Amino acid sequence: MKTNKIIAGVSALVMAAANVCAVSAQSVTEEELSVPVQDDTTVSAPAEDEAGDEFFTEAAKPGRPGRPEISDEDKEEAEDAEKPEWEGRPEDAGKPEMPEMPELPEMPEMPEGPAHEEIRFNEDVIQAIKDFVDKISSLLPDFSEFEGFEITDGFGIKELKDMFRDIIKANKENAKPEGHRHGFEEFTGLKKFEVSEGNDELASEDGVLFDKDKKTLLKYPAGKADEEFTVPEGVETIAPHAFDGCKNLKKVELPESVKEIGKGAFEDCENLEEVTLPEDIKVIEEETFKGDKKLKKVNKPEKLEVIKDEAFEGCENLEEAVKENVDKHADRVYGDVTMDKKVDVTDLTNIALHVIGDKKFDEDQTVVADVEDDDNVNLADLAALKMKLVGRDKVLGPKPAEDILAVEETEEAAE
Repeated sequence: MKTNKIIAGVSALVMAAANVCAVSAQSVTEEELSVPVQDDTTVSAPAEDEAGDEFFTEAAKPGRPGRPEISDEDKEEAEDAEKPEWEGRPEDAGKPEMPEMPELPEMPEMPEGPAHEEIRFNEDVIQAIKDFVDKISSLLPDFSEFEGFEITDGFGIKELKDMFRDIIKANKENAKPEGHRHGFEEFTGLKKFEVSEGNDELASEDGVLFDKDKKTLLKYPAGKADEEFTVPEGVETIAPHAFDGCKNLKKVELPESVKEIGKGAFEDCENLEEVTLPEDIKVIEEETFKGDKKLKKVNKPEKLEVIKDEAFEGCENLEEAVKENVDKHADRVYGDVTMDKKVDVTDLTNIALHVIGDKKFDEDQTVVADVEDDDNVNLADLAALKMKLVGRDKVLGPKPAEDILAVEETEEAAE
């Protein structure tokens, strides 16, 4: 079975290459694009013509006797005297015997650490490293073939996010441009999660991944063969994209303990036909059932207030009663008491008039005016709406489920 240990190893390779590139790019400047050379005190050999003048004109130097000239006859006699007697082939006569090769000394051990700490990468080397990082996806395994994901004691939320970050960096060309940002979308053939009992942050049950206390369902394996699944009682949150891409599921039932369903929770479930939602659900978030072409039946929770944009986009086979509920609740936007599908100063003014008793709201207006989700329309709602209008990152209505495994773009950029 392929495990997360293999994936972590590949992630380490990706991160190592990316780190080399990042460190090199940060440390190199125009002045630094060179390798240190020897200083001015280094002795260099004289040029050939200079050497000739210095070492072969001794006779011309004052104060020193010149070398005596040797006649041609004396040279021939000296050469004949030096020739050894030779026994062997005539053509080999006069050739000296080859001396024995001395034993080579052992090579000294290389010192630890880099040999040249002063070396800087030039622009060509840096570009080559960047190109390697961009094309590293060719070295990654085919995650769709992974059938089991084993999580050991020391592998928690941070380690999962680190792994996802590496996969996203190395596989940008295949990532969804506006999709969720965790690597589980790559594991399309995954059939089960196995988490060790000693893990402090995660747990598994029936092959499904949960947080440690099993209050949040984090991920249902996309390749799990079951056609029906009932979420265990006690689960309070279905994480964003928890069932995203499940190929075999046809029916899912959520218990009444569930209070939050995250964005895109059932997105792209190609065979999903029926989902039972708990009665306390107030919001169906963006893209919750997006792309579920076979989806027919979804019950209307008693407390349902708002269905957000694209929650049912591409659901072509919904029953008529479901379509009516979708149309009714899709017209509601928290803060939009004028029902014009936008939130502006006019809505703020109307809520202020309602708070002081000068304007009455119908049922739908009362629902969307309660942007603080405290079952009252009051000054707190006015303050929250004002923060939203001045550009503050303020959520209107019930707070959405947090995707604790998501790799944010700011996190990725900071690496």
